[in-house]
Amino acid sequence: MANHGQIAFDTIDEIEASTDVADVADRFSGVLHQFGYTSFLIADSPETTTDIVPLALLNGWPHGWFDEYNRRNFFRHDPMLNWMRRTVDPFEWTEVPPNMLEQPNAQAVMDAAKEFQLRNGFVVPIVRTAGMLAAVTLAGERPETEPRVKRALHLLGMYAHNKSRELHAPDDGIPPLQRLSQGERDVLSWLARGKTTWEISEIIHLSERGVIWRLNNALKKLDAVNRTQAVVLAMRTRQINP
Repeated sequence: MANHGQIAFDTIDEIEASTDVADVADRFSGVLHQFGYTSFLIADSPETTTDIVPLALLNGWPHGWFDEYNRRNFFRHDPMLNWMRRTVDPFEWTEVPPNMLEQPNAQAVMDAAKEFQLRNGFVVPIVRTAGMLAAVTLAGERPETEPRVKRALHLLGMYAHNKSRELHAPDDGIPPLQRLSQGERDVLSWLARGKTTWEISEIIHLSERGVIWRLNNALKKLDAVNRTQAVVLAMRTRQINP
């Protein structure tokens, strides 16, 4: 059985060593294929714009699909994009409420996607500073969807997004990250290994309330909206090890 966590961490090391977006795309695409995902897009979420081309950080969609999606303004009716604006949790395409999928315009988007072998997918919403939205969208015909795969893809997607944004715009106005305390680094290190707050409290001999307090402090310092993003940012700044 594949060690999905180890695969994710190994790929993170490779992505971190990348010096251009093409290399990040190649590393990211390679690991996705191991899990049955043949296509991906990492992009900021279109809000008022009518052109998604400038918003794409890494474009691994099938040839022609990106142009088709943009030409037909599918972002206005894409049920995945609409659902992403309502949740910060990663989700499979099949988890989007049926009433959103069954709308005529939404069906047109999904029917067109199937013509490019995009039948099933997984979306990782990303909330950036000042509430800006971005997303990592993965798709294929028969991708793996078991929980351990989705956890690995969640981490990988957020890391690939951060790295590609850094390479596109090294100075994007985001405030400098603050230094974590040793206790906060310990909590994030154990979270990265899949431990719960209760398990961490047993390991480091601290009350669960104390663990949560350290975790919340780390989220604030890193300007992270959830635990996974905090772990990714702590790794990216080398405050914890993969």
